[in-house]
Amino acid sequence: MVSRVSTEKQGIVDDTVKLLNEYKLIGAADLSKVGSSMLQDMRKQLRGQVVVRGIKNTLMRIAMEKAGLAGTKEFLARIKGQNIYIFSNGNPFTLANSLHKNKVKVFAKTGDTALENITISSGNTGLSPGPIISKFGALSIRTRIEAGNIWVVNDTEVAKSGDEISA
Repeated sequence: MVSRVSTEKQGIVDDTVKLLNEYKLIGAADLSKVGSSMLQDMRKQLRGQVVVRGIKNTLMRIAMEKAGLAGTKEFLARIKGQNIYIFSNGNPFTLANSLHKNKVKVFAKTGDTALENITISSGNTGLSPGPIISKFGALSIRTRIEAGNIWVVNDTEVAKSGDEISA
């Protein structure tokens, strides 16, 4: 049985091979938890310095094999999940610095892994008393009501680096 590959996928692979031959620097960035607006902002800030493409990992592997690049297996072994690929002829350290400056912190969601310790600071939360007090209690965060707002009594560490966010 002969497998059929769509012309669209063949076009993506051919375009990627051209990019791989044209640019000396290839990078990958993990897109998990990155919103489209954040991605567009990053593209705007890096416009002119790099070419950014969202390419499926399998198509990237095929393109890298077609281009005959050294280190393909090592590069692709590190690639997991949804990624964007960055092509550039610039200095890799300058590019890494630009990407690092564009990092944005996002709110943790259930099931995420804490990248650093998460601490709730003591003080006024700005929240009115109500059912939310039970959420603080579930996280063992001591609170009090003062001047119509919920106040956290002590600094409380709710997650350590590497912990899974449960709620």
